[in-house]
Amino acid sequence: MSDDRIAQCRATALARPDDTENLWSWGHALLDANEAEEARSKFERIVELEPDDHESWHIVGVCFARSNLWPNAIFAYRRALDVYREFPDCWADLGDALVANGALHDARSAYESGLSAVLPNEEAHNQILRGLDRLS
Repeated sequence: MSDDRIAQCRATALARPDDTENLWSWGHALLDANEAEEARSKFERIVELEPDDHESWHIVGVCFARSNLWPNAIFAYRRALDVYREFPDCWADLGDALVANGALHDARSAYESGLSAVLPNEEAHNQILRGLDRLS
């Protein structure tokens, strides 16, 4: 199914290369197909067109994280949080990236910031608690 979605988005992009909704769909289809590097290029194009799109910045970070490019992932997550601070999923992912990059003190701060932005029992809440447990 993702191959069909990828082909459809590719065809749409020929006619409308700066259609951010199509880029978003295409990027997610590529992520579903484990094509993180190509997906990243779609989300990077979105943030070129819409620099304050915190969700796309977050996904740029996710793509970098899938390639273990931690400094790049950290930059993208921080950029997303500069735009929108109440983004618990991004705080959790930032914390995980900081742990992977060896910045444990900064990771704890990120997780704690995320706790103030998340409701109990949300997936991000559990991710944050697991991250804090690893730091204990």
